[in-house]
Amino acid sequence: MPRTTRVSVVALGILLSTAVLADPPRRNIYFGDLHTHSNLSADAVLMQLAHGVQRGPEAACLYARACAQVDFYGQSDHAEMLDRADWEREQAAVKACNEAGLAATDANGDPEIVVFHGFEWTSSAKGRYWGHKNVFFRNDTVPEMPVAAYTIPEVGAANFRALWAAMGIYRQLGVTLLPGLHAANRSFEVNSRKRCGAADDGYDCIRVADEPKELWQILNSYYGNPAYRDGGYDALVIPHGTAWGMAKLGTNWDIQLNSEQHDPNLQRLIEVFSGHGNSEEYRDFDAPDSGYESCFDRAAKLQAAWCRLHDVSAEACRDDIDRARETAAVPFATDPEDWGRCNQCTDCFQPAERYQPDGSVQAALAKTGFEPDGSKLRYHFGFIAATDDHASRPASVMERRMLADWGLPVFFQATLGTAFAPKGRNPVEAERVASYFYPGGLVAVHADRRTRESIWEGLKRRETYGTSGPRISLWFWAAANDTEVTMGGRLAANASPVFQFEALGGPVEQPGCSDATTARWGQSTVENICLNACFNPSPRRSGIDRIEVVRIRPQQTPDERIVSLIDDPWKVIRNPDRDSAGRPSARFRGSFTDPEYATGARDAIYYIRVIQEPTPSVNGQPMKPGPDGSLEPCPLHYNGDDCLSLAEERAWSSPIYVDWRP
Repeated sequence: MPRTTRVSVVALGILLSTAVLADPPRRNIYFGDLHTHSNLSADAVLMQLAHGVQRGPEAACLYARACAQVDFYGQSDHAEMLDRADWEREQAAVKACNEAGLAATDANGDPEIVVFHGFEWTSSAKGRYWGHKNVFFRNDTVPEMPVAAYTIPEVGAANFRALWAAMGIYRQLGVTLLPGLHAANRSFEVNSRKRCGAADDGYDCIRVADEPKELWQILNSYYGNPAYRDGGYDALVIPHGTAWGMAKLGTNWDIQLNSEQHDPNLQRLIEVFSGHGNSEEYRDFDAPDSGYESCFDRAAKLQAAWCRLHDVSAEACRDDIDRARETAAVPFATDPEDWGRCNQCTDCFQPAERYQPDGSVQAALAKTGFEPDGSKLRYHFGFIAATDDHASRPASVMERRMLADWGLPVFFQATLGTAFAPKGRNPVEAERVASYFYPGGLVAVHADRRTRESIWEGLKRRETYGTSGPRISLWFWAAANDTEVTMGGRLAANASPVFQFEALGGPVEQPGCSDATTARWGQSTVENICLNACFNPSPRRSGIDRIEVVRIRPQQTPDERIVSLIDDPWKVIRNPDRDSAGRPSARFRGSFTDPEYATGARDAIYYIRVIQEPTPSVNGQPMKPGPDGSLEPCPLHYNGDDCLSLAEERAWSSPIYVDWRP
């Protein structure tokens, strides 16, 4: 029987009433990572070169079990790199890891590890801004090959140039280039693969869907195939990195929120945080008090300062200043700190680099698609977080910069050039990028058991949340009109719902790997695979400082500005249970309601952020101020500095969607 608790309902700081809420069934919480790449992805090939290794999909299993010690992960290499043979190799790796998990069951008979097979559909920078989407499958019944958004030959020889540029940089750093032979071979392979035609078997070509609607058509076609249907075929699609502006990767939600380009049965989850940063928060960068500075304006200021320093008159310098403002570039050498935090969100938690607020998750939830027939469409996403790891190291969220970037800054320096290019350029992309990579996050799923079937059903229910790395425990549910739902659920109501939450801070992790881990997996695995960084929890848990409630009221008309529809935070509930030093307790339970819902007569969305007490984190404060007040970027090349600063680690619940019903 569910436990029933009498709770105080507090809204806007005023004690309003008491209510009786029945706790929903407490399912188990399982942690995982649904975004990891191997050297079958060409960008991962280049990034791994920085460390003189090449790690295929087979390597992910050992890392997940021995080092990260997570419950599940998903393999998601870039589909534009994968022909049918690559896909079958991944299938074999996924199957082998699931079999290894079944060979090491717990007392309930559940496998030690669960793996989902998938791929990443990566919208071309030359196309429209459809964004990046990971596709996963329920079990071993998967399509005969993945689906890409383009083929490598269609986007030119950029990866050839990147390969040789990267190898040149690695030679300067003294990196062995033996793995570069694999990189070169892989680059030649993917550059020779054309689009598959109707008669192609897929072994030397790439299957392509140019737009999401074509991807939905392909994925949905398998439901009608008896062999796939009988095999339990099912798919999930997860957009990610939606506010990341690096290399023009932002997502345009407006062009997708229609019956053709959005499939709500497939696209049920969204990644709010990863190693590329936070894509959750919307900001109005046009507001005078936003604190945002564009790099176009910054370039003009740098050019003007250069002219003053060299006694060039304002009249003579005007054209140069205009050119700098137009191109966001200057023709002279600059240091990364000269550019400050231009093009960045300065008040977001660990933001994605070159933040694109219109692509944020909050912006997506605030939008409504108005169809020609008068119908309305909305996104109903559940939340997850992930690493976007590129070294076959799923769930590598330990606060070590070696795990946070794994060669990414060098990769971007190779692909985007340097600050000293003869024609001048903005060094933001290459030189400051190291300040905006993070270890990444984890997805948590409420499920009855650690099995592929049970975890998959939790994902489908959207009974999920994301964390910025710590294994925070979280429950969030609501009740109204005699109906109760958990996070990710939908509730139809004409009365103000009562929301309840309970959170438990993540275990405080100890450095290194435990004796038990070393004894089971061996010193070689701990040193060479785990890099002496494992999930190594202590008995103590971090304190929960507060809960932040975000309320979003989706558009009712096309002319409503989304900035007026997002209340962030709408309410802050601080943990009153603190010790004599002011440190908050690890467990925090409370409730709230929204009196305005009953009188507002419109749909509303609510989710919570669980905020832990500050702890050291890689790039906890990107471009943090130094002792003299100047900004200190994280070094481009790893030199042993983990770039630690205090951050308030957190968890994001999936939203509860409340639909107004008179």
